[in-house]
Amino acid sequence: MELTTNQINPVLDFIKNSMNHSAMKINSSAGKADFFTGRLIAASSQPNLLAVLNRYQEIINCPTPHNIDDLIAACASEQADIILAWIREQPKIIIALAYAEQDTREQAIKAYQPTISRFKPIRKRPGFDINIRAYVLQALSHGDDVKAGNNMMFRRGDVGGGVRLPFYSANAIGHGFRQALAEHLLKSLGFKIDKAAPQYLVWFHHFLYSGGVMAGGAVPEEFIQKLQGVGAGGVKSEGVRELRDTIPFFSMLGGVAKSPLEGYVYLYDLRPECLEWGNGDIPVHELFDWRFFVRHDHFEGRLNKTTAKETDSDAGNISLPVNVEVLKEGSHLEGGINLSKHIQPVELNCLYRGLKLLQEKGRLGGKRHRGHGLVDFDFTDINGRQIDLKQADEYDQFLDDNHQNILNYIKAIGALWNKETAAKASLFND
Repeated sequence: MELTTNQINPVLDFIKNSMNHSAMKINSSAGKADFFTGRLIAASSQPNLLAVLNRYQEIINCPTPHNIDDLIAACASEQADIILAWIREQPKIIIALAYAEQDTREQAIKAYQPTISRFKPIRKRPGFDINIRAYVLQALSHGDDVKAGNNMMFRRGDVGGGVRLPFYSANAIGHGFRQALAEHLLKSLGFKIDKAAPQYLVWFHHFLYSGGVMAGGAVPEEFIQKLQGVGAGGVKSEGVRELRDTIPFFSMLGGVAKSPLEGYVYLYDLRPECLEWGNGDIPVHELFDWRFFVRHDHFEGRLNKTTAKETDSDAGNISLPVNVEVLKEGSHLEGGINLSKHIQPVELNCLYRGLKLLQEKGRLGGKRHRGHGLVDFDFTDINGRQIDLKQADEYDQFLDDNHQNILNYIKAIGALWNKETAAKASLFND
């Protein structure tokens, strides 16, 4: 399926005419090219070429086009998938080519002759030790790293054949686990949850909430000595075992303790149940929608842009409109967790506590302050049986039984502001 200028010219001309007739007032410091590139990226999430071009006209506020016979023919041709793949892969080039001369277009087409294979649904993943199913009760957003102006795309990954499919990242799930279990531990020990003025040093905050720090000198000597014993150099097994036995949630998730410490759970992305992922029968594009937000300008005075002083000149409205691509209400996501053979019973119970906290919180993704990301979770074992999360109570019992030992360990590794503070703190009753 070789691409020719006769097939792509109607598409490029349509994009050019759409930009020329756009009614939008562009105030972007990046310039018109980047502005229209961002809108093309946002439109390219549509399922086919004609839908992409239609969406593009909508979001750049362009009137209904005329004389589109050649365009319709191009969108219905066998090369439409190649053109769409090119738009998705190199939107900046497409915007540039829209204004390019015919010779330049022909040279670009010679340089870009991809072979787009017919996409086949991804093979469904086998069951996990713990299967996770999330039911979206209110629109879910999960930002991508692709820049599209004021349009925030849902996160996607390339699966080949010119296709990028949406997913909720395992890293985001792990971060949610770590945050919830860190706060649960601190509350169980009697610490006040105050991220602005914590009762412990900053490195220990990162240790709990982010899995550690890599910066040299950030970790106190007391912690290093705990990990390596009286000798110098690498981490000793006794020090690692003491850390794992004392703070099971860190051991279960892993992190950095002078050097990387392997976790005992393996988290996997949550995938929307759809035809393309091979785990549903609904086409993926039917699961997504856009939500429109505006950060309103409530300033009632006048501000001169040059002098930044109050004057009689109007600096204009600075309200910021934002479009967010979301997974619609009623959608389902599926993923899971596999367990290492080295996981200890207390760490498994800690995992159940994390699942229960995740279930109680009932939220995923971004824009939560706007009501996004309300979800309901379902957890089953590899045989499809509902998991009894009552084992989470056994982890709580571990924290109660080892309350003083854990506090002593936190003091011994230099996590508090200083020894005098540790001695005076009401938490410690040696």
